Amino acid sequence: EYGYERSNKDPWRYGLKFDGSYDWATQNQGLKKKYGFKAGFVAEKHLIYNIYFQPSITLYKKGYKSTITNGFSENIDGYFLAFDASIQLKFGDERLKKGFLISLTPYFTYGLFGNSTQKCLDHNDTVHFNNTYTYNTFDVIKKEDLGFILGAGYDFNKHWELNANYYFGLLRVKEYTNYRWRGFTVGLEYYF
Repeated sequence: EYGYERSNKDPWRYGLKFDGSYDWATQNQGLKKKYGFKAGFVAEKHLIYNIYFQPSITLYKKGYKSTITNGFSENIDGYFLAFDASIQLKFGDERLKKGFLISLTPYFTYGLFGNSTQKCLDHNDTVHFNNTYTYNTFDVIKKEDLGFILGAGYDFNKHWELNANYYFGLLRVKEYTNYRWRGFTVGLEYYF
């Protein structure tokens, strides 16, 4: 009654998005979380009823720190290109473009560049102890990640949307380990 029957005629909307992130990996020993960000472009299409499709492409900075006792510490930083394809359910007043929403988003990220460091903590290694080495992030971690984002948010009006998300990667961070990416993001979207 409030316009859902006209969903196939609604035009695409385009905008910008910025998220702050809190990222880590599912490693058990000595893991520390790191702050990052996502910034880029977003679009939105009203599909049918209260279902919306929201793809985005962003530059994503994420990483983590880890320490292995009597081994080494590492500080991982990387910049990724992120592709998200969100399906949203919106609950609110369609006429005012205002109300709560929930979303399920498959995502794909591809590593672009980054520098990471590793420090030797092995007291028995008198040659390398306390030495710090810098290397290309993607010489150590995998460039690709595939996963899902679960989110909730609020449309303030036809221009502004606030969202909070939890993401979980399905692919291994490193070839020789079994842990995955995890994290939270909180952000704003602005539609023209």
